[in-house]
Amino acid sequence: SPQVVVRNIEIFSLCEHHLVPFYGRAHIAYLPRGKVVGLSKLARIAELFGRRLQVQERLTKQIAETLMDKLDPHGVGVVLECKHMCMGSRGVQKPNAETITSAMLGNFKTNYSTRNEFLHLTRGPEHSHITGLAYAETIYESGMPRMSVMDRYTDTEVHIERTAEGARLHEEL
Repeated sequence: SPQVVVRNIEIFSLCEHHLVPFYGRAHIAYLPRGKVVGLSKLARIAELFGRRLQVQERLTKQIAETLMDKLDPHGVGVVLECKHMCMGSRGVQKPNAETITSAMLGNFKTNYSTRNEFLHLTRGPEHSHITGLAYAETIYESGMPRMSVMDRYTDTEVHIERTAEGARLHEEL
């Protein structure tokens, strides 16, 4: 079954350590196992946990575990990207610093391609130019990792193999 992804859900909360706001975006996905909920419910769950005094790490985990528990899906992925006013207004005073947390459960934790698809979708088309990669995948052959990368600009597939002697690079057109 296809991933259900809702991205850029606005989220606001109060830091339990400093009692100042943190805010940002939540990206939530799940792989239904039969039970499907309305898309607004994903945003409501993020809002529900965000209304408490929180730390971002726990907020991320609570959203993921609640969806896993209530929907019994094949997997859940949650990414939060937030700015913390405590970082911008006190102490170190870095207002543009972003904190990113993630929680991957089920297939999102165990299946590389599922996790990679979700993370790619959370970045959106406005960020696809950053790496120029159409895809990247790591497979294991004979116990050794092999990474395949497609360069979207040259349509060249590159294979990087780890051997006993070191890494070896192959290009295929």
